[in-house]
Amino acid sequence: LTIKCGVEVLAINGNETIGDDQQFYSMLTHPNTKLAALSMRSTTLSTTAAINVFNTPIDNKTLKVLDISYNAISDDVCVAMTTALQRSSCLEVLYMQYINLSTTSAINLFNSLIDNKTVRVLDIRGNAISDDVCVAMTTALQVNSCLKELLMEDNPISAEVMKCVVDSLRVNNTLTLLWLPTCPHDAKNTISSLQEVVNKNRESQGCQAKLKIDYSYR
Repeated sequence: LTIKCGVEVLAINGNETIGDDQQFYSMLTHPNTKLAALSMRSTTLSTTAAINVFNTPIDNKTLKVLDISYNAISDDVCVAMTTALQRSSCLEVLYMQYINLSTTSAINLFNSLIDNKTVRVLDIRGNAISDDVCVAMTTALQVNSCLKELLMEDNPISAEVMKCVVDSLRVNNTLTLLWLPTCPHDAKNTISSLQEVVNKNRESQGCQAKLKIDYSYR
């Protein structure tokens, strides 16, 4: 794989295999790179390659969008991911749909967002996020001052955790788009509260806030 000088968007999607290619990583982090968006959806990433991808936002000062959706990501890779979120000075959008996040990795992900000052969009749809993870998520939402869009469809969330989300958003002033999974039947009354707190942020920021919930109650 090679990256031509001046390329700002690179998509390596499909079935292409990305091995332990240090030259590829060197190109991603070259001082003269202008790469702003990297998509590696549904690729076959080795552990080393995936770790290198997450190391990229640390050393690369232009990469703002990273998409690694539909890859099986191990806990070792997720350690690099959380380090990147803690140290990156430019990453703004992170797509991680269906990457088989473990409970530990997902908790560490949200813990890293506590101090993160750059990520505006986080997409973790389809990762079987548990209630334990959502506790870490609500803590992050209470203190994070940057995240604007959180997409969490296809993750099981209980009615009790939905209420915790509402409580955390009452002190959050930045989130303006929230996609939640299938709503538990006993959480119907929580929806209006969620809409209220999201609208609060919309009005304060003068933008179009959106609350999306799958209303086919389970």
